[in-house]
Amino acid sequence: MKLTVGIGGAVRLYGDEKAAQLAKDAGFEAVDYDICVMEKGTGDVWHSENYREEAKRIREIYEKAGVPIVQTHTPFRFTNWSDKEYFEGFIMPTMK
Repeated sequence: MKLTVGIGGAVRLYGDEKAAQLAKDAGFEAVDYDICVMEKGTGDVWHSENYREEAKRIREIYEKAGVPIVQTHTPFRFTNWSDKEYFEGFIMPTMK
């Protein structure tokens, strides 16, 4: 078992490079990487054709820092959760 930390807040404040180093310096062995920015409209790369390249770039940052990403998840909350059209339009296109 690895000692992990959720890295989302640090990424939003400092970016991936610094967030990875902060996790390593704090003694964590791995990170939980969220992509909650998707729901707020600031994560357009996750809806683009280049999402795989971005995921690879991010993975390499954390591996290089010595804190690999061992878990990831989509947004916990959706602004319009009860709006079926919004929800399906948001989720379904990203599931390929």
